[in-house]
Amino acid sequence: MLDQHLTTDDMALFTRLRMTAFGEAVIDIANDPTYDQWTFSQKIRHALEQETAARTNLLLTAIRTPRGLKWGPLLLLLAPVYLFAAGICFTLVERGGPGWLAFLGFLFIWNMFKCAWASIITTVLLLRNALRRLIGQSRAPRSGRSTAQAQHDPTTHQAVLAP
Repeated sequence: MLDQHLTTDDMALFTRLRMTAFGEAVIDIANDPTYDQWTFSQKIRHALEQETAARTNLLLTAIRTPRGLKWGPLLLLLAPVYLFAAGICFTLVERGGPGWLAFLGFLFIWNMFKCAWASIITTVLLLRNALRRLIGQSRAPRSGRSTAQAQHDPTTHQAVLAP
């Protein structure tokens, strides 16, 4: 048992446990000689940090797309949830709970700041896009007649629909 090491053959187990990215991180760290001086606990902690960062970044990556941009301001609703979770972790540590909960609390605070910052950025981007659309519409050439009059005139109906 002691001579067995993690390899890519173990990925099926990690996949079955829905821990594929975590498994890849653990295997990479276990087989990298630069981490040989680290304890097992330090290696697992480092892999957990990488996995947690990857999962929160997935949400931020999805929000940065043109279709996901509209959901950015709603990220601000997650900030109090993360703050509440951090408060619970720190309270448990103060009452004699395990020390790793403090790390989890700091992780929640970090995610709170990330969500708040992403919410502000996406709101600014949404406003910028709306302003650009308004400016683009105001610079579009206009005919002398109103659009209501042009829609009822069969000779101009195609011209009004064309961009």
